[in-house]
Amino acid sequence: MNDLLTVGEVASLLRVPASWIYARTTDGSVEEIPHLKLGRHLRFRRGEVLAWIERHHRGPITAGSEPEEANRRSQRDESLHLAGTKSAANGAC
Repeated sequence: MNDLLTVGEVASLLRVPASWIYARTTDGSVEEIPHLKLGRHLRFRRGEVLAWIERHHRGPITAGSEPEEANRRSQRDESLHLAGTKSAANGAC
């Protein structure tokens, strides 16, 4: 039973508000998090929550370098956007 998590523990694990967790445990929720209802209490199996996270992961998984690569991509995209904005501004004059 140690693998059962509360709403607060899942919210902390995912770094989101508890209200976000509750919204994803209602019937018909698009991204419903697997959960158990024990009376009026919600509980989550740690393994199921971790599997749910993996199913919703987007982008490449690379050990250790993901933040740096994502940061480089973000900077490159921003530079391209700024260059395009400057070209459009120069052409409009």
